[in-house]
Amino acid sequence: MSISSRNVLGRRGLLALAALVLPLTGCGGSGSADTGKASNPYGLIEAGIIRSATQTGQPPFAYAEDSGKPAGFIVDVTDEAAKRLALKVDYKSTSVTGSLAGLTAGQYDLASSGLGVTEERQKSVDFTKPLFWSTVTVLTTSKSTISTFDGFNGKRVAW
Repeated sequence: MSISSRNVLGRRGLLALAALVLPLTGCGGSGSADTGKASNPYGLIEAGIIRSATQTGQPPFAYAEDSGKPAGFIVDVTDEAAKRLALKVDYKSTSVTGSLAGLTAGQYDLASSGLGVTEERQKSVDFTKPLFWSTVTVLTTSKSTISTFDGFNGKRVAW
């Protein structure tokens, strides 16, 4: 799932690779006009460093270690992609809303998190191919009259 501002063409190289290896990638903002393509081939906010928004409350995908350092599956994938590109990653912990807003405002190059693709989100960001698929299942007793997910609106489903 990749996220990118739609007006920055110099970042497509990073997006092409990220589409294969990163769960949620974004290219926000625009690089300095005097930054040459040779010194910043991926059009990052800061050459050589990927600024990555992450949500640290999504274990096992992304969570904070006791030290506060981001960890998890998506962080590992992001770190490996950065390593292969000879880049460093600077993680910033934020919310999903903060990630999306920061990407479109040019504060982050990508977001490393688990984020579902919605039509509304696709209006402002681009997504790579998903790395993880999931489904939602709810079990009820045979006496339950609820037969659709909407039937659970306003009800407590776990404790």
